[in-house]
Amino acid sequence: MSSRSFNHTIRRPMKRMSTSAVFENDENVSPTCKEPKTIKRKRPVASRSMPSILNTSQEFGTPETFWDVLIEKDQECKASPVAFSQHPNLKPHMRVMLYDWIMSVCAELMLHRETFHLAISLIDRYLSKVPKLQNPDYKIQVSNLQLLGISCLLIAAKVEEIYPPKVQALADFTDGACTPVKMKAMEEIILEVLEWNCTYMTSIQWLAFYMQLMCKQDLLISRSSSRASTSFDPFLHDDCLVEESFTLPVLARDDFVECARVLDLCMTNVCYMNFTYSELAAAVVLYAFEPTEAVEKIIGYTQDQLSDVLRFMEPYIKEGKAEDRPGIVIPDLPKIGLHDLHNIQTAIKRLDELVERLEKRHVLASNNSSNLVG
Repeated sequence: MSSRSFNHTIRRPMKRMSTSAVFENDENVSPTCKEPKTIKRKRPVASRSMPSILNTSQEFGTPETFWDVLIEKDQECKASPVAFSQHPNLKPHMRVMLYDWIMSVCAELMLHRETFHLAISLIDRYLSKVPKLQNPDYKIQVSNLQLLGISCLLIAAKVEEIYPPKVQALADFTDGACTPVKMKAMEEIILEVLEWNCTYMTSIQWLAFYMQLMCKQDLLISRSSSRASTSFDPFLHDDCLVEESFTLPVLARDDFVECARVLDLCMTNVCYMNFTYSELAAAVVLYAFEPTEAVEKIIGYTQDQLSDVLRFMEPYIKEGKAEDRPGIVIPDLPKIGLHDLHNIQTAIKRLDELVERLEKRHVLASNNSSNLVG
């Protein structure tokens, strides 16, 4: 697998588009691939407490309904932890190679973190669903694993990027192994298997959501009392960019990038699928910020509820601490605005060696029943 650089200027979309809007009249999608009819469902019941800060804003409609939908989608889009065991011809190291390659492609094309994480999520969800369908056309072999990966990246880019790469540009990264025709056909199969459910919050978006809620909480506190404590103030940046809405990224870029790196590392392990995306992000936030009581109110989980995921995350969090550095350097990309640099996916050097070292740590950590922050 090889990769080459491309001169693309990527900007964030001004607003989210629906799945149908993303794929309608798209030159890269098959005209026979249609979105299924929308099915109305009963209002879900949230499985955890809603952050009280959401009650201060009506920009998304009723806060309770908004929160319930987030929780429901979080459960629906959880991949199966036995996904790869259902594909005996696919070995764990093959997934790591694919993971590393897709990350490198995203870094060279300056795609966003959301795009990378959604692509990996689509791959894992597809592999989780295929065995149950018993359709030979859906099977993934070693020979077409790269085709699955690049096609999922194509879908993710259409969802998350305002200017997604052309199908031919992505095909060029495969050195002829995946043609545009094959990618279009695979794209149709993926969307069919996943029932077009490809717009939801991944762990990286939950991370940004939690951190933005923390920033919004402090802004409200500072307005209500001049003597109020502002424990999260160090994590605010660019006062000129801070607005009342938490939809604008008013989070600390360096801290966000460090937390994002932990998520990047933990998702190399298929065991991450034992947890929801909100749990993975919540565990990172709970470890990175304090006081614990204040963080628990933001994430909607208690420390005890996250004990299992914290134990799983321990080796990956320790890896971040092990490196003697003041912070992860955000790359200087002239074509990307300063406000968006922290959102651009970066590659991890020698990821295969790092994963091997982390797996050994994970085995040791799994034998230790002590709580990470207990």
